[in-house]
Amino acid sequence: MGVHGLMYKIFITLLIVISLSGCGIYIYDISNFTIPNEIQFLECIAKLDTVPLIAQYMEDNFTFKLRLYNYLSPYDMWTIEEGDCNDYSVFGVFVARQHGIEAYQVLVYYENVTYTHVNAVYKVGDYWALTDCWVYHGIFQSIQDAIMWHSIYSGRVLKSFKVLEN
Repeated sequence: MGVHGLMYKIFITLLIVISLSGCGIYIYDISNFTIPNEIQFLECIAKLDTVPLIAQYMEDNFTFKLRLYNYLSPYDMWTIEEGDCNDYSVFGVFVARQHGIEAYQVLVYYENVTYTHVNAVYKVGDYWALTDCWVYHGIFQSIQDAIMWHSIYSGRVLKSFKVLEN
């Protein structure tokens, strides 16, 4: 095999590894988001005052698209209307926090896979709810219960998770 053949195999291997890395390799830091002064965006956010409404809005208006090298702010997600699990979770957490709902992104690692996943979790009364992109799941006793249940539900083995405090 020549040098070009070896370089081609290395290139293909790197592409495969990158494509299996999960919902992007960067996580958006919500604490750096400056809310734009656009009336349509602000009116939309004002209407989404419960977690089921947030999830339904995401289902009705957003399309999943893997974004490996960048991430979207909540406003960009609202504008572009497509993103990956990181982008969905950023939007959901931002909207929930605008209504005083305790919410976090959770970075999830699975056994025997090279990718990560990001969910959003929300404190609803005495319980927790979870959105996996736009899909709403609830009611859980803790964030850990929500993440463990979702791993089983999605057919994956949970390795670990990290609640992002941004």
